[in-house]
Amino acid sequence: MVDNLASGKIRNCICQRQLKYGASRDAARLAKRYDAIKQRCRRDSSNPLCRNYGHRGIECRISREEFVQHFLGILKGTSLGRLDIDRIDNDGHYEIGNLRLATRRENLRNRRNSSKVRYLRTSVPTCDLWGLLKRDFPEFNLSQQTTGRLARKGLTAHEILSRTGRTKSHN
Repeated sequence: MVDNLASGKIRNCICQRQLKYGASRDAARLAKRYDAIKQRCRRDSSNPLCRNYGHRGIECRISREEFVQHFLGILKGTSLGRLDIDRIDNDGHYEIGNLRLATRRENLRNRRNSSKVRYLRTSVPTCDLWGLLKRDFPEFNLSQQTTGRLARKGLTAHEILSRTGRTKSHN
């Protein structure tokens, strides 16, 4: 096995990744995430996620080594833990300027199908509206689930506030 690794006959095993990037568990995890990204970005793949990536023209424009080294450099000794690899622009490619580490919550907010609502002349994710209303109107008494459901139905923040007796315009 060691001879096959040294000669290059074996190219895609976790032990080779660890030899290449160091014995870091995060390096191996990053290499595995890179492989999943490459699979999603193939246009001829049988991967069901391909329709959201490769078939939309999204490409992986970075090598595995660049990818792993880039994120190991960002981590600088801290653990990858529960962080996700996130594209800043969801219509952009997997490339250095468009990639970041994000929490699962941040990643879920950065989706094409995330619903948004107008609040204080800006567009905010529906999942954030309840917290903003509680902050600005401490007496706001609708639950987070109800607030989200009403916002996804198309009600404005003003209409949601009016359901609790608040009528001050905050649109």
